[in-house]
Formats: sequence, structure tokens, C-alpha cells
Amino acid sequence: EKTSLFFRAKQFIPFQSILRIDIQKSKYKNTHGVDISEGFLYSIVYLTDGNSLIISPDSFENYSEIMDAIKTTIS
Repeated sequence: EKTSLFFRAKQFIPFQSILRIDIQKSKYKNTHGVDISEGFLYSIVYLTDGNSLIISPDSFENYSEIMDAIKTTIS
């Protein structure tokens, strides 16, 4: 279940609609291109309808549990 912050609309995303998950790492760099942080991992979930959803630990305090549930269900 995904809830929009602005409109408070709820969207249900069935696990069956997940095609794949890519894990990316975000790093912050200064103006000289030097890393200023370790960065963090986030997941991009690709759906059968062509949409994608970014799930990151910054947005979800239960990020690990969400990703474990998705990976268990789609594998």
C-alpha cells in the first residue's frame, strides 16, 4: 500500500505486478566531485504497467522489512 503525501490517496500494488528490483547507491559529492558522504542504498521497483517506484530508507523506516517481504514473495 502506497499513500501519497499530498493527496492522501492510497494505491495498492500487488506483489504479482513487480517485474524486478534494482538496487542503486546514492552518494553526495561536493563541487569538486569528491564524495562528502558514504551515501545510501535505495531500491527501484519496476512494475508490469510500466511504472516504477523508488523505495528508500529515507522514506520508509521499515525499509528492510518491506524489501524482505517483496523479495520473499517474488522469488
